[in-house]
Amino acid sequence: MCVLFTALVLPTVGEGVSSWDSHKIQVAVRALLDGGTVMLSRPPGHPTTEFFLFGGIGWVVERWLGGRFNETLFLTMQWLVALGVAAMGYAWLRRTGLDAVKALLVVSALLFSPQFLDQTVNGEEILYALLFLFSALFVLAGGAAEKLSGWRIAAAIALFALAVGCRAEFVLCGAVFLPVALIQRGVRDGRTWTLAVAGSVLAVALVWSPVLPVIWRDGSRAGDVADIHGAPVVLVWGYKVIFRSFGFPVSLVLVAASLLALKDLVRAARPWAKREWTVLGVLLLVAMLLGLFLWQPGKPAYMLVCLPFLLWLVAQRANGWLVGVAALTAISACVGVDIFRDRELTKPHLVPGAYRAAISEKPARRLAYITQLARTEVARKSVIVGDAWSWVYEHHLERGNWPARRERLQSIGIGGYRLEGDPDRIVLPREATFLREPLRRAHEAGYEIVMDRTLWRTLYARYQVTLVTGDQAMIGRIPVRLVDVEDRE
Repeated sequence: MCVLFTALVLPTVGEGVSSWDSHKIQVAVRALLDGGTVMLSRPPGHPTTEFFLFGGIGWVVERWLGGRFNETLFLTMQWLVALGVAAMGYAWLRRTGLDAVKALLVVSALLFSPQFLDQTVNGEEILYALLFLFSALFVLAGGAAEKLSGWRIAAAIALFALAVGCRAEFVLCGAVFLPVALIQRGVRDGRTWTLAVAGSVLAVALVWSPVLPVIWRDGSRAGDVADIHGAPVVLVWGYKVIFRSFGFPVSLVLVAASLLALKDLVRAARPWAKREWTVLGVLLLVAMLLGLFLWQPGKPAYMLVCLPFLLWLVAQRANGWLVGVAALTAISACVGVDIFRDRELTKPHLVPGAYRAAISEKPARRLAYITQLARTEVARKSVIVGDAWSWVYEHHLERGNWPARRERLQSIGIGGYRLEGDPDRIVLPREATFLREPLRRAHEAGYEIVMDRTLWRTLYARYQVTLVTGDQAMIGRIPVRLVDVEDRE
């Protein structure tokens, strides 16, 4: 299983990252290594990875080993951490009472799930948070006869705090599973509970201490969430959870297993055994995370923390349930089901699987797209905004694959790419859409503004799912011509 996973992931570590968040992480680490500046890649901060882990490893690599903390090292670490998640997840599952076969099936379904594959090949902090979370749960679980000693509680608290330093929402995991572990082990004295709560607060504060001055100075807010006008928030939430987070067929099984677990829990005799308390903790955590995601429907990857616990619920059913989920997950890595095509609502249809979706947007695989983008039929003076970040263009410029030159475009106040042999045709990266002023200046200077249709829908009509777009659109008062760029790998 791990060999197959490695065979899929390792060949892609030199192809760059496609995620804006992953790129911002590396910008924050470079600021720390080059100038000692602590910055937040995205609010509210991720001190465990960006300060302690990446900062420490980068310092060793660059000061002692003569290397450089770059995308290849970053993605290699993602692969290693993914394998660590598999190992610690398996160890925790065995301590919960699952046999070896069921534990392997759960880990397999996790490794090849859509968002886990995407996180491994494109890289954010969620895998690190899962690694610390499983380590904490492993420490708390212990053996059947082991006492929940003070040092084990302290170690689990430290690991929970490190997980929270990777992803802030993992505080819910500690808030659920630490009390559940204390109850399961029969810890009832108030002193232990008080020390556990106080120690948790202190541990989280210590982990977050490097970024607290930055948060105090600049403030903190939730990450950017797309405007959801044009569609009910519940529908947006449901689509992201069912189709994007877990995959449609797997989601149906997970929902069924959760409802049956709730039914069994209600009917269970009192007092509850350890298993019932674990089920309660899993259901509470999933409910809270689903509620959080409903309140702030961000990336589908944010629901990845629910998946191992939902799979644990599936493992409590008959063997066929887990075998079915593992098989459906393997199929979803090859082919999936969606109800959108280029951001437009349509009937259910098959789409490339999770693995191809995860790697298709990597810079090394976007040459066909940016080449076709540059060949778009446009007016003599045109600014073309493509659905590719600046580092995609830079990747191919550095390798001489794309005939253009980078320059600062003084007339419109932004950096872009002027195509060789056609100096009046300018290509702008996706970041150019963050500010409208450069596009306004370009329009006033007589340039036709051309934009990838899918990018326009993503940014300005993301959830207007029944909107039919023509060839013309507006960004504020700026007229834009929309084009279809078909050559996407």
